Amino acid sequence: MRYLLACALIAGCLPPSYAVESGGTTARVPPRPANCDFEILGVPPARNYVEVAQLVPDVPVRNAGELESFREAIGPQVCQAGGDAVIAKPTPNGLWTGGAIVAYQ
Repeated sequence: MRYLLACALIAGCLPPSYAVESGGTTARVPPRPANCDFEILGVPPARNYVEVAQLVPDVPVRNAGELESFREAIGPQVCQAGGDAVIAKPTPNGLWTGGAIVAYQ
């Protein structure tokens, strides 16, 4: 019982991690520097863009965190994918859990 309680507590405190899945596009976008700057958008941008990948939580996440912790968690994947922005998918509670990595054209 203590083991299960400890696992539940640890799982709830760990930051989420994200897998990157193909965006279904043939566009080749070079990676950006590991600490690149990128936007987090709630709606698609007005400018031209191409989707390069999807961010998907590795495991179901009850609390994906607030915007800045979300940015820190996804930064390496967004930059590696060559993204300029993420069209994020907020939950009904306003938490950020994944989204589409896009590159501007």
